[in-house]
Amino acid sequence: MRAIDAYRGRRGDSVEPRNETARIEGFSDAVFAIAITALVLGLDVPAPGGPGLLTKLLAKWPEYLAFLATFGTIAIIWIYHQKLFTAVKRADHTLLLLNSLLLLGVVVLPYPTVVLARYGRGPDSKVAAMFHTGVFVVIAMCFNFLWRHVSFRNRLLDPRTDPRMIRIVSQSLVGVQVLYLMSFVIASVSPVLSSACNAGLALFFAIPKWNALRDPFVSVEPGTPEPRGSGSTSADLAAHLGELGRLRQQGTLDEEEFTQAKARVLRGG
Repeated sequence: MRAIDAYRGRRGDSVEPRNETARIEGFSDAVFAIAITALVLGLDVPAPGGPGLLTKLLAKWPEYLAFLATFGTIAIIWIYHQKLFTAVKRADHTLLLLNSLLLLGVVVLPYPTVVLARYGRGPDSKVAAMFHTGVFVVIAMCFNFLWRHVSFRNRLLDPRTDPRMIRIVSQSLVGVQVLYLMSFVIASVSPVLSSACNAGLALFFAIPKWNALRDPFVSVEPGTPEPRGSGSTSADLAAHLGELGRLRQQGTLDEEEFTQAKARVLRGG
C-alpha cells in the first residue's frame, strides 16, 4: 500500500485524459442499434385469407433464415468492433473515414435482407442471395482495412496491446473475408445454403472457444507497463500488480522477471 500511496503522490490526482475514440464508439453503437432494429421492419405479415396462419408463417422460413443470418452478422460485427476499440486509444482522419465506410455497410444490410426475403424463392433468387452475401463481403473488407490501419506499427493502438492478439485478429479478419467470399460463390448455386452458411458463420464467431477476441486485448506484460502520464489511478496500479502476482503464481514469470516487471510498473515506465 505504501508503494501505491507513493505512486499516487508522485502523479497526483490528475484528470483522466480525453478518450479520442469515445465519440466514434458512441456514434457507431447508435448506428448498430438502428440497423439491427430496422431488420424486423422488413418481415412481412401474412395477408388474411387462404391457408391458415400457421401454414403461412411456416412458409416464410427462408425469410426468417435471412433475418437471423443478418441479425447474427450485425451482432458479431458490433462485438468485434466494441472489443477492438478497447485497444484503440487514438483517432485520426483516416480512421474516421474507414469507420464510416464500415457503418455504411452495416446500415445498408436491412435492404439486401428484404430483397432476399422477397425474391429468395423466385427466378431471381440467386441474384438476391449474391447481393445479400456480397454486402457481407464488403463489410468484411472494410473491417479488415480499418484494423490494418489502426494496427500498422501500432499506429493508433494502446502500447500495451498484446502482440499475439494483434496477430490473431489480423489473421482472423483475412479468414473472415475468405469465408464470406466462399458463401458468395455458394449463393450463385443455392440461395438457401448461402443463407445457412452466413448464419453458421455468425454462430461460429460467437462461440467463445473460437472467438479470436475471447482473451483480453490489452494486458500487462513484462516490459510493457502503462506509459507514464497516461492518467492511470492507484486502482489501476493495484490491478497491474495483482496481474503480475497471478502470472508469478502460474509460473509464467520467474522471480527475476516478476521483480523487474514490478519495478517497471511502480516506476510508471
